[in-house]
Amino acid sequence: MRSPGLWAAALAAALAVPACPLPVRAQAAEQAAEAPGVPDVPRGEATLRGRVVRAGDGGGAPGVEVVLYALPAAAAPGLRRTESGPDGRFVFEAIDHTPTTTYLVGARYLGVSYPGARVQFGAGEREREVEVRVHEVTDATAGVALRELRMRLDWVGGKLEVAEALAVANPGTRTVYLPAERRAGRAAALELGLPAGTRGLAGPLGLLPEGLETEGDALRWFGPILPGDSELDYRYEVPATEGALRLERRLPAGPVRVTVLAPQSGPTLAAPGLAEGEATVVSGRGYRVFAGELAGRLTLELEVPAARHDPGAVSLAEVRIVGELDPVTFDGREEHVIAVAGDAPVLAEGEAPLLRIPLPVGASELRFGAPESGTRLVALPGDGGLGVLGPLAPGETVVQVLYRMPVGPGPFTLARRFAARVPLLSVYLADTGNLRVESERLHRRRPARTPDRSYIHLEAFELAPGEEAKLAVFVRPARSGLSRAATVALVALVAGLAAFALAAPLRAREGAAEEAPEVESAAHVEQEALQLALADLDHDFETGKLDPADYERLGEELRGRSHALAACEAVPAPEAAPAHEGGVPAAPSARSCADCGQRAGDEDRFCARCGARLA
Repeated sequence: MRSPGLWAAALAAALAVPACPLPVRAQAAEQAAEAPGVPDVPRGEATLRGRVVRAGDGGGAPGVEVVLYALPAAAAPGLRRTESGPDGRFVFEAIDHTPTTTYLVGARYLGVSYPGARVQFGAGEREREVEVRVHEVTDATAGVALRELRMRLDWVGGKLEVAEALAVANPGTRTVYLPAERRAGRAAALELGLPAGTRGLAGPLGLLPEGLETEGDALRWFGPILPGDSELDYRYEVPATEGALRLERRLPAGPVRVTVLAPQSGPTLAAPGLAEGEATVVSGRGYRVFAGELAGRLTLELEVPAARHDPGAVSLAEVRIVGELDPVTFDGREEHVIAVAGDAPVLAEGEAPLLRIPLPVGASELRFGAPESGTRLVALPGDGGLGVLGPLAPGETVVQVLYRMPVGPGPFTLARRFAARVPLLSVYLADTGNLRVESERLHRRRPARTPDRSYIHLEAFELAPGEEAKLAVFVRPARSGLSRAATVALVALVAGLAAFALAAPLRAREGAAEEAPEVESAAHVEQEALQLALADLDHDFETGKLDPADYERLGEELRGRSHALAACEAVPAPEAAPAHEGGVPAAPSARSCADCGQRAGDEDRFCARCGARLA
């Protein structure tokens, strides 16, 4: 589908700028636009060649005005014109080849603007070739049909802002267009109604799309409508005071696919004939979706709440920052939990924001939104950050802000200040195992875990407006902790030590009494080793170095060994046989072991201490 959008709107505006006639093979210096205030495109060593081609027969279209519109990354847009030669070819020479400069190429043929190509030179590239296809023009409107109407409603205290897109089909091979001088008494290519009270009709870049006219509550489009599928974009406003609001408008007699997006907070909407589907998010804002096919008429019924302009009812309940650091960049995601007191939504009065969200110094690639609501956020001029305009529903609304910051040599520093009081600031930093964090205002908490990550967790309470909360992140060599293989090896070693200790009485045949204290000491050392191993295992699990299955398996084995050793230590030591005064062992009593003197029961066949066969 062809959509004019900003690209075609920019080209249409550029082609509308008056220009002086130019020779077909004009030099680059002579090709610069001569309209006051419109600079030339950036100069360089590249060349852009092309050809204007008639879509009907594929032949070149001579004498066609061609425009090159430049959008540099760090400079004002530029404009240059030329005309196609006898074979439809054209050339723009001595232009910038920087990859960050975008070029839009278009042509105006028989009074109709045609977008051609979007061009960016690659690294080291100096020449490109493009094609601009144009069509013959007709004023016969038969066959042109509206296929779909898409509406997006936004409530901005006292008014509804409505953005619409029309999907239009032209089954012919020519562009349908009626110039202004031939519209009197002629039917438009497309006509439908507008809601009563519509005001401020405009298109992309604030310009009314070419061929679009209004009369009363009627919207008429006289083209140009290119062959195939095209799209027409525009917006307008409708007054919306408190209470019931009914929007009615005429549609073509044939069935039209209608989709209406209504903000999740603000006016409630009923749309007879349309079914409510799954909610969606557009530009960071949440919307309810109603869709279906209608013919002849569209009716929307809204219940508009009271517009409350009360910034004092708005406060910050919490700010959460989740960050990930690599050697080059810091990716931050912030969630600002905004609380609204009372039982009615709050709106900004005019463009003065209800709440301001400052951004970190050096932040780039900014994205923001409130996906679960219809809250409007705007970028404030300068370094003003973001402004929250509302509507904010009673209770809590979460505003998300995403950004990226460069990481240089030395520690990375994140410093945050907020325009309002913050009862709780939580920072979660993805733990890579080699990070050390220092902060005077933020206090270390127990690590936080998700199914696949571990996070260093810090908190600060009761930040005053403008008070700074700063943390410094140092990257240190990776800790030489126990790997999974080392943990398994430790378990095997401890198991061997425990087996050795438990088997010691069976090996003892002589000097058992003197060896008993050594066995007790070895058991104590083994128990300490087991406790240290369990502590290391817990640390590795909390920092994400062990998955839950391995953690449970290894932990159970270590704890089992510990319990077994503790049980063995709890068994009372056997009493030694009494000795004579001369140091010679006394004769064993009945049912005593002849080797070690251990007393035995009447039915024992082997000594419980040394294992010798009893007499």
